[in-house]
Amino acid sequence: VSNIETVETVDDLHFDIRLKTPDAAFVTTGLPFLFIMPEHLWADYEGDVVARDVVADGVVVGSGPFKFKLWRRNEVHELETHTPHWAAPKYDGIRRLALGQADAIRSALISGQGDIATGILPQAAMSDLADQNTHLSFLEGNSHGSTLIWLNNEKAPYTDIAFREALRKSTNKRRIIIESYQGFAIEASSGPLPNQLAAWHNADLPEVPFDIEEARQILADAGYGWDRNGRLHYPVK
Repeated sequence: VSNIETVETVDDLHFDIRLKTPDAAFVTTGLPFLFIMPEHLWADYEGDVVARDVVADGVVVGSGPFKFKLWRRNEVHELETHTPHWAAPKYDGIRRLALGQADAIRSALISGQGDIATGILPQAAMSDLADQNTHLSFLEGNSHGSTLIWLNNEKAPYTDIAFREALRKSTNKRRIIIESYQGFAIEASSGPLPNQLAAWHNADLPEVPFDIEEARQILADAGYGWDRNGRLHYPVK
């Protein structure tokens, strides 16, 4: 919430949020974590609202297809299905275990103690686990995040646009996916926003293909050169 400047009521069903700086991901990855709290349970509370023990104070609230059952810190968290909800699931509820270690999670999945694990084990390990156990399946889904490398464009040689163009041309995104993520990723788009931020993602940006020879030519045209060991030098000597 540190980027929120003001929040104003528009009418009984709408409010207006103004941010200090632009944030394309706010609606997708920020707004869902701004919880709606009932005034009759919070208006007179004078303590730290973030640190408040809502379970002990009996002020656990929600509006979704589940309702609170119990929570034992670092042990178990249980939710019951709220059957009157318009999107109530066909099962009784959710039981989340705080297993902590990857080996414990793996054992729970194999034994049947656990049904679902998300983002704890490496993707390759989860895929192998599903291949080795017929009662398990591996489902892939894209996140809203990206892995970025930021360059200091105020420090040479990154101050040179030709160098930056050559660097972009010589970046093999497919190789990065295979070697760093074992194939469990999608190639980054030409812009800084991932495809999943559909409302903000610009699909019309031209792709920059991997072309090491063109990258070398860009550097050569800009006055760069290579020594006998293949190391890049500028200016040419």
